[in-house]
Amino acid sequence: DSRSSALVDTIRHRPFSGASSWALRNGGHTGIIFSTYEGLNRGFSTSLSGLPPISHSLLASLCAATISCVLMNPLDVISTRVFAQSSPQPALAGARSFGPAGFAPLGCCTGLCMPMPATAHYSSPVDCAVKLVASEGVAALWKGLGANLARIVPHTAVTFAIVESLRPRLARS
Repeated sequence: DSRSSALVDTIRHRPFSGASSWALRNGGHTGIIFSTYEGLNRGFSTSLSGLPPISHSLLASLCAATISCVLMNPLDVISTRVFAQSSPQPALAGARSFGPAGFAPLGCCTGLCMPMPATAHYSSPVDCAVKLVASEGVAALWKGLGANLARIVPHTAVTFAIVESLRPRLARS
């Protein structure tokens, strides 16, 4: 099976492939979310003092996660495209392939993989951004934003609910 041999090849020869993009992406999200949350939470505590403190935290976490997703989505799109060009891509059974080097779109998962291209479509993240904007327009940098929001926003709300519930306990110790 070509998918399992590609996985074995990646583990054997490129075990940290994509790690720098992952670190930049997650570090960016975390830095934006935590710094934005603290400022918003303080602001909401003052401006919305009539509401319970949990509402300040919830509103601040929702806003911080949304801001982070909007700011980081272009990096997510570019990193995904650069990383994906060096990996076999899933293809729809019976579908015509399209896109760079004949790949099917990301996210189609039937277990069938397209072979890796002989040459890379993008030479760097900057090259990817330039080609993406030229061929699909600036809005392409925010493709997948809805899915990103659906994943990050609830996670962030739960994270800060836990943080705020632990804060008094940590202050006592």
